[in-house]
Amino acid sequence: MKFSIDNIKTFLIRNWKYLTAAVAFILIVIILVSLSNRENKADQQREAEIIEEQIAEQEEQQAENAEPANSLSTEEHPEINNLIQLYFDSMANNDVEALKTILAEMQPEDEESVKTGSEYTESYNNIVCYTRPGKTENSYVVFACYEAKFVGINTTAPGLLSFYVQTKEDGSVYIQNKLEDGLKEYIQNLVVEDSEVANLFEASQKRYEQALADDATLKEFVASLESGEAKASGESAEQTAENTEETAEQTPENTAENTEETTEQNTEETTGNEEQSQESSTVYVKAKENVNVRNDASETADPIGKLLGGETAEKTGEKDGWICINYKGQPGYVKADFVEATSDGSGSVSKETTDNSSVEKEYVYVKETVNIRADMSQDSERVGTAYAGDKYVKIQDYAEGWTKIEYNGKEAYIKTEFLETR
Repeated sequence: MKFSIDNIKTFLIRNWKYLTAAVAFILIVIILVSLSNRENKADQQREAEIIEEQIAEQEEQQAENAEPANSLSTEEHPEINNLIQLYFDSMANNDVEALKTILAEMQPEDEESVKTGSEYTESYNNIVCYTRPGKTENSYVVFACYEAKFVGINTTAPGLLSFYVQTKEDGSVYIQNKLEDGLKEYIQNLVVEDSEVANLFEASQKRYEQALADDATLKEFVASLESGEAKASGESAEQTAENTEETAEQTPENTAENTEETTEQNTEETTGNEEQSQESSTVYVKAKENVNVRNDASETADPIGKLLGGETAEKTGEKDGWICINYKGQPGYVKADFVEATSDGSGSVSKETTDNSSVEKEYVYVKETVNIRADMSQDSERVGTAYAGDKYVKIQDYAEGWTKIEYNGKEAYIKTEFLETR
């Protein structure tokens, strides 16, 4: 068949209905395919957006639960990790001999502190050590995160301690626990100026506060530690001391009374003027160890302060096994078992000093590394760092859980839970 323009025109005229329908069908197919592709692309885009949102949520959750991202070393020094693990194990088990092998110095008061702490601490768990280079070659600053398990309390208390580790000539490592000012300043600068170290401290503090918020028993126990009335195995510190001193009942009933009687006899024999007689009749008591001073003769009475071991106070009376004293110008009560009579009142907390000050300074000691703030707030400016064993003059305690101290000649604040009196 011969095709020509005329033939094609004739074909189109005869079959235009069918051709129009075919073209319309093709157009419909093309439109449907196009719409389907657009819907598929929209669905794919929505699915991609959902997946991206899920990934973002997972990453955010992981960031909240994870340690702060930093480059602090955790695995490069296994000998240091072993050293710190031994330290915590020895502290929990009251293993003084082991501590003497890894600490630069161990004083009798340090041994007593270890013994006291081990009575309340069952173990230290999940210890992770982060290191920074020390001030000298082959020395390190170690920041150890841990969780303390206290006796009878299920929830562990997160914490963080800093150590200065040095290397001996034989290559072994030990903890330099008696830091000179230069080393303290070096560590302090790390905490203040190194953002990764600072983040580590902040994260540890948040975990600690969360643990207290989650467990009322743990919070109560920590509060009792701060007040010096911690209970171990259901027994108060004062009750424990009473039990250990039961043998004292075999001696005269009240040494303080006997001494007072002797003083009164001597006073009656004295022929001096009335003022001299009154002075010689003054009786003082000296604290055998740290003891609470309360506003009444009862273990449930509110504490108004403490007598530190060796401090004296003027005795003004007795009541039901308690000694009434002149405590900083006001009456206070201490358990008779915790004090003894003395004729020397030079260390009295109520005796006037040579500069006419009626109250001697009261000190607090740092239990573990903690930030020093310019005000009573976690968000307040960090003005320094306090380290375990540091001693500061206490100005005032606040119900908000902060203590005002003297720091570099100025007033500053530390969380009360990190402080203790001795």
